[in-house]
Amino acid sequence: MRTLYGFTLANAGFQVKAVSNGFDALTELQWHCPDVILTDLAMPVLDGITLIEIIKSRAELAGIPVIAMTAYGQTLQRLAKAAGADLSVEKPTELRSVRDLVTSVLPQPQLRQSQPDDVA
Repeated sequence: MRTLYGFTLANAGFQVKAVSNGFDALTELQWHCPDVILTDLAMPVLDGITLIEIIKSRAELAGIPVIAMTAYGQTLQRLAKAAGADLSVEKPTELRSVRDLVTSVLPQPQLRQSQPDDVA
């Protein structure tokens, strides 16, 4: 699913960096600060709940929106929200929905008020 979701997001114009576990995610976060984090909750080495708790406890990472995904039901979804996830959804999730979820947590660009051009 990681590859399929990553491919879908890349095709929608997002830059995607996929890792295989929570520890690798933390390592990657030392070097890159993404606009959003999409994480599975059931991962090897470091699970998604712990990953979210660590992210939200670090001032430099706490503002990054986190979307948690799980195939293990509402109990893990509630734990993810309690850990600080901005959204928690059940998977599998439709590919179009993943794109929409990511877009929904991204900061909306500020509309710049147009100024009339100076005419000489």
